[in-house]
Amino acid sequence: MADLWWNIALVVVFVLIGGVFAATEMALVTLRESQLNAIAARGRRGAKVAALARNPNTFLSAVQIGVTVAGFASAAYGAASIAPSVTPLLTRLGLAEPVAATMATIGLTLVIAYLSLVLGELVPKRLAIQRNAQFAYAVAPVLDGFAVLMRPVIWLLSVSTNALVRLLGGDPNKTADELSDEEIRDIVTSHQGLPEDERRILDDVLSLRGRQVSEVMRPRPEVVALDDGITVAEAVERIRDLPSSRYPVADTSIDD
Repeated sequence: MADLWWNIALVVVFVLIGGVFAATEMALVTLRESQLNAIAARGRRGAKVAALARNPNTFLSAVQIGVTVAGFASAAYGAASIAPSVTPLLTRLGLAEPVAATMATIGLTLVIAYLSLVLGELVPKRLAIQRNAQFAYAVAPVLDGFAVLMRPVIWLLSVSTNALVRLLGGDPNKTADELSDEEIRDIVTSHQGLPEDERRILDDVLSLRGRQVSEVMRPRPEVVALDDGITVAEAVERIRDLPSSRYPVADTSIDD
């Protein structure tokens, strides 16, 4: 029984190792350039993290190697070491030994696949998205060391990947397109961290593209100001024939 629990613990460890690789990938992929600059300014470790994040060809290959090896180890080791302990339990239920062995292997494979999806993919990636900078700073140096150890394998994967990308008409050196004006506007207007009035101001600023300053502003000598002591009717009468849509209200001088 002790061996069974030891084998289960090893399978969980393999799954968690795969989760660390998956989370590191997500953390590095989702880092913004401003975050990379801030991390790089934190010293030698931060500079290493930023350099790794700016080299996706290396860290993506290292992550895939780690995830694949961890997934293979958890599935293969789990099926080979735990299934023999589960088979006798199934034979006691009346199943023939060959059928029980097959059912144990299939069942364990499904359980390990479920654990791999939840503990090795979904949960780590969700946490990495929420704390990408902290996670990248903590774990990326370990991934960088792993990438150094796997350099020959990464080189082979990179060469093969680049060749296939070119064969399919792509550019292996091309990075993601820059954000368009409309995408930037959507980000600003939908960002819940900014107050509504600030989002509206930024949206108005982005709407001014291509306009001259003279189209939206008046030279100081041409600005018409209203005295704060006049009535609404007097203000309406004064600006009735004026062309502007907005007029500042001043106490004694417009320069106050």
